[in-house]
Amino acid sequence: MGASVHTITLGFDNVYVLKDKGVIMIDSGDPKKGKTFLKGLEKAGINPNEIQLIILTHGHWDHIGSAAEIKAATGAKIAMHSSEAGWLENSLKPLSPGVTMWGRVLRVMHRPFLPFIDIPITVQKRL
Repeated sequence: MGASVHTITLGFDNVYVLKDKGVIMIDSGDPKKGKTFLKGLEKAGINPNEIQLIILTHGHWDHIGSAAEIKAATGAKIAMHSSEAGWLENSLKPLSPGVTMWGRVLRVMHRPFLPFIDIPITVQKRL
């Protein structure tokens, strides 16, 4: 049959669930999207406990926001770069420095909203 990729839209971002011999997902979307994720997973015909690994591509709030909720629902392990793991473990919301003019504009636009974004602390085993 081969591998399948399922896109689940979680508000601001998408997450991707890859199913082959096992099931992994990429990113967790912005905060408080656990229920939306589970509905998307059901629509894709995947049981939450099939997910073995959540890969977080980077530590920005819109990619790690629902990690705690999804980890609790699936029992999956989380993998992310060690230099950003503290962001998830300590509910940090750093902004990228903005390399281009557009990036700097987005940084300024995001800053006022950061106090209203809550990233649940997610304890993970470091390797």
